[in-house]
Amino acid sequence: MKKILYVEGCMEGTVGGSHTCLYSFLANLDRQMYHPIVIFYDDNVVAAKLRSLGIETHIFRKNKPLNLGLLSKNLGPSLKKMSALLIPLQKALNLLFSFLRPALLYAIYLKKQKIDIVHLNNSLNSNHDWMAAAKLTGTKIISHERGINNKLSRTGKYLGNKLDLMICMSKAIKHPLVRQGLKEKKIVVIYDGIDFSSIKIIKDLQNIRTLYSLGNGDPVIGVVGNIKEWKGQETVVRATGLLKRTWPSIKCLFVGGTVDGDPYKEKLDQIIEELKINENIVFTGFQHNPVDFVNAMDVVVHSSIEPEPFGMVNLEAMFMKKPVVSTNIGGPTEIFNDGEDGILIEPGNPALLAQQLSVLLNDPVLRSRMGQKAREAVIRRFNISDTVRNIENAYKEM
Repeated sequence: MKKILYVEGCMEGTVGGSHTCLYSFLANLDRQMYHPIVIFYDDNVVAAKLRSLGIETHIFRKNKPLNLGLLSKNLGPSLKKMSALLIPLQKALNLLFSFLRPALLYAIYLKKQKIDIVHLNNSLNSNHDWMAAAKLTGTKIISHERGINNKLSRTGKYLGNKLDLMICMSKAIKHPLVRQGLKEKKIVVIYDGIDFSSIKIIKDLQNIRTLYSLGNGDPVIGVVGNIKEWKGQETVVRATGLLKRTWPSIKCLFVGGTVDGDPYKEKLDQIIEELKINENIVFTGFQHNPVDFVNAMDVVVHSSIEPEPFGMVNLEAMFMKKPVVSTNIGGPTEIFNDGEDGILIEPGNPALLAQQLSVLLNDPVLRSRMGQKAREAVIRRFNISDTVRNIENAYKEM
């Protein structure tokens, strides 16, 4: 049995697609052949779910890099000039305490645990300490790229070409890496699939409608994802303002958490106030089972204004026979056959989004037909069993 260490590199305190994809994969991994150990940098619901499966899961603490520039903000002009002289000291301290020291500690950990493969669950611009630790110990190492990275650091490029394998969850992720000089022969695209058996409605639809004041005749649209500017929720808010002219009682659900200190939610609140659509917009916050809310939607919107790495929520909506209107950048272009099992539009265009939503809201037959084709497509192309088999084959080849 091979021991595989999985490290989730996210440190921003939210649970996103990389967490849920990792959970789905590990829940279906052949544990007769592979013994998984998982490391997060913050405790979260996914860590708890993994432990409930009997998967060894640990929380490591990681110091953020020192930034002496922040300390000089309140200093006088003359002292600020002097603070620039501290930059070499900052770099030296970060090299020591944020890279070399953890790399050595992690190398000791890999040896002690007798790890066969390190599987990093995030960007080449992070986890450099684990990459160095794996090389120090001769441990095989994979980086699972789940985000589009158009600007790799010099360290990321160097260490990236020292990896044994890079798994990209879409071609949209792979292409920028190749353009930046990473070796294509070491990169493989493996689409993330979904575990259809895990998509279960827990909260009764009528309970959702009652709890969030969704009238039985009201059209309901919605977005699933953390509230972040690049996710494009502003476009959907403004489209809702346009749709209200035709459907005064339309409801738009935003299902997802916010990042502490991010002012984007306040910006959205101001726009909602200006458009006088407070009664039409519902922020549900983070939900353990977002498909309960997808179940209440007539149309699901994927609104990212920057290229989306892939878009797992699209797959879940498709499986639930929900028509999806998605922006035509990044991973969604590899998921949808435009006009057949989903609709692709340009990003950041509220009027166009409102127009496409109107077409679907006005035509229940079209919604039903598109939803059925979407379900057939996702079952055919994005099953978690295929994802697991492909990654296990990569392990065997290593």
